[in-house]
Amino acid sequence: MNESPYKTPESQLDEKPQVFIDRVVPLGKRVGRFRYFALNLLLFAAFMSLYPLARTLGLDSILVGIGVVIAGVVLVVWPSILVFQRTMDIGGRAYWGLLAFVPVVNLFYGIGLIFWKGTPGKNMHGVEPIEKTSINLLLLVAALLMFFYSVSSMEVRA
Repeated sequence: MNESPYKTPESQLDEKPQVFIDRVVPLGKRVGRFRYFALNLLLFAAFMSLYPLARTLGLDSILVGIGVVIAGVVLVVWPSILVFQRTMDIGGRAYWGLLAFVPVVNLFYGIGLIFWKGTPGKNMHGVEPIEKTSINLLLLVAALLMFFYSVSSMEVRA
């Protein structure tokens, strides 16, 4: 049968526009192995470069203390989100991510999340993440640059 030319066109109004942070750390979505590794390395390198950057800029100790507290909160929240997203990618339940907070177990669980392949195709948490290699490589290069900056600017005391 022919479609009526007077029929209201269908649109997908439930989709929200994607902002930059959703592209880097998509909340509530699955995240692949390489993206998980690159984002964790970037976070580690950013935290390592905070103190040398503060010394270079000549910031006083109060501002550095506030920055360390904010960075500490980010160091707990962001990796936790990544652990839950990676757990969703391997097809695990959300509460499996709590293993990241158990001492000693978290070491093996974290290494397992890096090497454990995600569920191919769609699972109960959504579709398989598309590995955007160019963005992942950019994150990796940024992490390495920040890491080398922080190591090169450390003072060696004799």
